[in-house]
Amino acid sequence: MCQPKCRGGLGFRDFHKFNSALLGKQAWRMMTNNECLIVRVMRGKYFPGKTYLEADLGACPSYTW
Repeated sequence: MCQPKCRGGLGFRDFHKFNSALLGKQAWRMMTNNECLIVRVMRGKYFPGKTYLEADLGACPSYTW
């Protein structure tokens, strides 16, 4: 996965940075698109009554985060 695309890899250079970018994209989606089904489900399960930026780390966070 971390090998260059020309050698059959996916071209990822640093998984930590890639993961941070994906989490940032999901956070942006949650802050800008409140009516999307997945946003409503995540908001109801992980931070009911709060915004994404006010949410605390729960006792049993999901592996998808």
